[in-house]
Amino acid sequence: RTTVSCLARDFVIQVVGGGLVHLRGLTVAHVGRTPADVLLVTAADVRLDDVRITGGFTAEQGYAAKGTDRHGRGLVLKREASCVARGCRFERNVRDGVALFDDASAALTGGTLAANQDTGARALGRSHLALDDVAASANFLAQVVLGEDARGVLRATRLTRGGGFGALVMQRARATIRGCAFDENARSGLAVWHEAQPRIVA
Repeated sequence: RTTVSCLARDFVIQVVGGGLVHLRGLTVAHVGRTPADVLLVTAADVRLDDVRITGGFTAEQGYAAKGTDRHGRGLVLKREASCVARGCRFERNVRDGVALFDDASAALTGGTLAANQDTGARALGRSHLALDDVAASANFLAQVVLGEDARGVLRATRLTRGGGFGALVMQRARATIRGCAFDENARSGLAVWHEAQPRIVA
């Protein structure tokens, strides 16, 4: 298995503009002592198959130091970036496993969002997040957060054993939740705040 690792402060891999970038069967890891986003995509398209993204911050520095820098996420999508990911693992990042901003979109099928210190996945701005048959577990703040004007579709996804919320839908976010399991989360399985509009079906 090919590994791409880096000690740098800002990112391990950066993709800006242009066409489609396809990563298959890689481990992309940050191994430095300062925070970094592992895969940063701005206004570009990426496809990930069987990719592991980890280490936005080193374990020895941990949660107490995360407020000192804006970095520390696994996959970051900005502007009109898009990602299709199948069977990928986003784990052990000090902020979010996956983070969407602006008009970005991500569709994850299978795989895991695990042991991230903030969330498994966070969607803000006018972004769109789709999770299908994903296992989100042991994320400290929440398994999934949808905020601002984001849209989300969660299907057959397991959100379990988190330190906070299974899913937090807030502000003006909208979500469709179908066939999901919210189990053993410390604060609540599903929280709806402000003007959010989730639609929950069997």
